[in-house]
Amino acid sequence: MVVLTYLCPNCQSARLSVSPTNLVAMRFYLKQGWVDLGQREDAPEVHDLEKTYEADR
Repeated sequence: MVVLTYLCPNCQSARLSVSPTNLVAMRFYLKQGWVDLGQREDAPEVHDLEKTYEADR
């Protein structure tokens, strides 16, 4: 991901939060390789998603 590489060149993963009821967003992120980590502890109506990146981007 070009933007992430520019903003954080040493990062190996990124996380975001999305409502599982937002089916369009959930489908988009999952198709792009994001992994659903499940409900957030502080906001159970929201899920955390994570995507990891190769070290040699």
